[in-house]
Parts: sequence; C-alpha cells; structure tokens
Amino acid sequence: MHEPPDQPAMSSIYLHGTTTSEQQRLSQLNAFINDACLAEMRLRGDERILDVGAGLMQFSRAMARSLGSTGHVIAVERDLEQRAEAMRQASEAGEDDLVEVREGDAYSLPLRSNECGLFDIVHARFILEHLSNPLRA
Repeated sequence: MHEPPDQPAMSSIYLHGTTTSEQQRLSQLNAFINDACLAEMRLRGDERILDVGAGLMQFSRAMARSLGSTGHVIAVERDLEQRAEAMRQASEAGEDDLVEVREGDAYSLPLRSNECGLFDIVHARFILEHLSNPLRA
C-alpha cells in the first residue's frame, strides 16, 4: 500500500471554531444522535473504550455512564478550548471523574506502552474533516 506523504498533523485551528454558539450547536448535534449510537454499540458494560477526537466529550460520558464500574473510557482531544468546555459540562453534570481525559490527537495517541492493544472499542466520530492526512491517522 502506498504511504501518504508526510503532512502537518493538524491545521493550527479547530475547523469549526470554539465559540459558545458553535459549542452549543455541537452539543445539540450530540444530544440528537448519542442515544441511537449507544444503542448500536450494544455495550456489555465491561469494555475499555478509547474515544479519539472526543470534542466536548458528551458521547464519551454517555458511553461511560452505560458501562458500569468495570468499564473505562479514555477521551482524547487536542483542542484546549474543547477540553475546557467538556470539563465544564462534566462538572455541571456531576460527572467530573466519569471519563479519563487526555490531550492528544489521532496521529499521536497519548497512550502508555502497556495500554496499546487493550481497548475493546476505539471510537472516532466527526474527526476526519479535521485531519490534513486522514490516511495517516
């Protein structure tokens, strides 16, 4: 398979922006589709889930709520403003510790060597448009 040429990992700005109105729009989009996505996933409750490009982490938190005490969700998001708003929303919902949040991106996942290969599910939604080289990810 032909490897794509090296390109910058990401654009320097978040494609949609991080204004309050844009974050509200993204929150509404998540509220509209999260339940249907969870139903399709048919989680057992003990999965280890990696959510890449987690954005406002509403779906990360929804997956974690469905797991129970034996499951675990790690949410990866590169944008500081998105992570900050995600943490604000989690705190407002009383879910500060529901998801493990890490700074990172699809090109360079912030995983420890002993975590590679341990996930039951790797989830990514709405991130390809943000990648300059999706095949590399």
